[in-house]
Amino acid sequence: MLPVKENRAALFDAPDALPWAGTPIGHESTDTGHGRTTRRTIRVLPAPSGLPFPHVHQVWLIERYERATGLRPRARPLRPNQPADRQAAERIAQS
Repeated sequence: MLPVKENRAALFDAPDALPWAGTPIGHESTDTGHGRTTRRTIRVLPAPSGLPFPHVHQVWLIERYERATGLRPRARPLRPNQPADRQAAERIAQS
């Protein structure tokens, strides 16, 4: 697994350009505590050819939305080394 954040623009641009808006949410969870409600979603895509990551088989987009002082999304694409059809989003959420 390789987390890619926005502070590494050269790495972040490739997975950020994937069609996430058209990808269905594979798993969603909501937790409430400490004065806020947190919603997490996971989207999974097969890794397209041409990504700057060798040996990558699938790409995850994990987003977190917190509601306390407003809705603030935080996204983190992750890349495990497994074919996309071998792990369901729900199983990813449990790990």
